[in-house]
Amino acid sequence: SESVKRFIERFKADGEDFIEGLRKAVSANMYWHIEEILRYTDLYSTEAVSRALRESIEMGAYHKNSVKRLLEGKTLNPTPIVAINGLPIIPAITIKRPLSRYRVHTGEVLR
Repeated sequence: SESVKRFIERFKADGEDFIEGLRKAVSANMYWHIEEILRYTDLYSTEAVSRALRESIEMGAYHKNSVKRLLEGKTLNPTPIVAINGLPIIPAITIKRPLSRYRVHTGEVLR
C-alpha cells in the first residue's frame, strides 16, 4: 500500500519494525494507524516521531495512541498558516494546562 511505502520512507528501519508489530497487534485498521502517525509529523519533527516509534517498539506498544502519548510535551513544529480563498486557516491544537497554574481568590464575592 502507498501508506506503508510512505511510512517506511519516512521512518526507515523504525518504520519497518513498527509496521511488523502493528500488523500483529491491530491488523484490520493498520492503515488508519499508519496515516494518523504520519500526520503527527505535521506537528512534530520526523526525528521526534521516529524516537517515539522506537520507544513504542521497545515497549511492545503498537498503537497510534502510544506514539501520541510519547510525543506529548515534545516541541511542536511551527504551526503553518494555510490560506483558502484568502482567509487564513490555522490548524487547531489542544493546549493542556494544569489547573495548578490558576490562582484561586477566596473571600471576595462579586455582585
